[in-house]
Amino acid sequence: MGGAWSAGLRFFAPRLALHLLILILFGVVLPLAVQFVLIGAANEGGGALPGQSTSAASGPARGIIQLGAYFLQLASYFASWRLGFASGTRMASAALFGVLASLLATGVFALIGAPAFFVMRAALSSGIPFLGLLIGLTMLVLVMAIFYTLPAAVLSTIAAIVLVLSMGLSAITGNVGMAATWIGGGSGAVVVMYLVLSVILLWLTTRLSCTTSVMADWKSYNLIAAIRESWRLTLEDQWAIMRYLLLIAFAFAVLIIVFFTIVGMGAAAFVPNGGRAPIEAAVAAWAIIGIPFVLLAVFVPAGIYRDLTRSAMAAEVFA
Repeated sequence: MGGAWSAGLRFFAPRLALHLLILILFGVVLPLAVQFVLIGAANEGGGALPGQSTSAASGPARGIIQLGAYFLQLASYFASWRLGFASGTRMASAALFGVLASLLATGVFALIGAPAFFVMRAALSSGIPFLGLLIGLTMLVLVMAIFYTLPAAVLSTIAAIVLVLSMGLSAITGNVGMAATWIGGGSGAVVVMYLVLSVILLWLTTRLSCTTSVMADWKSYNLIAAIRESWRLTLEDQWAIMRYLLLIAFAFAVLIIVFFTIVGMGAAAFVPNGGRAPIEAAVAAWAIIGIPFVLLAVFVPAGIYRDLTRSAMAAEVFA
């Protein structure tokens, strides 16, 4: 774990200014600007963007714009990884790689995410929401584990914390159905199922944590080959990597919960009579938490990959 953290620091060090420029501008500022426009349109225009109806803004158009924000963020990740792994790469070349790799990732999201969305919608309307969410989330878990190492680890950790706490409260209060009710299920078995899914997500994230780094290091768009290489690299050290991701994700999850609790209390104090906090305040809050998040989102998998490849090369030399 210490080796992965040190390798992550060394990954950023030689071209720190360029990494910060790419990640903050394209990974935080521009995506937040898109979200700012969406929130502002929803609050001030009854949910519609200029020239659109309310239904258009809350439907496909809104989804496309949000997808564009995620595309920019992921492109900044790939560009930063390319800059770090190829020291002689120019900014323009890294940015082009980031855009093309993000296009590939967006295509994968569309191919898997669209069916998952329709499965969840169909299940919600059928009266078995927990089953629909389980199927849909299972389809999305793999995509998150491939492209979003830290976000996937944070998501699985928060989900596990919430589920364990809800189960604990259910046991203390004697209301055995409380946890299941919170997540839309009908029994404790559903809660256990979701808890298992969160653990599987963390494990998959561990095994696939080097995929994006391999693509950037090799300057390759061969996703299957990158997945195979990540699976090979993480085989022997998977439990150490899993503990490392869990530790960072847990710390960041606690920081997020504390930060937004403080922000929420502050907004409630300054906005009387249950009014809405200014949009600018929400955007500023996300910017504060977003900057360290995007840095860690690149830093963590890059450090894991560098430490594993260094260990692998040393083993080959001494063999």
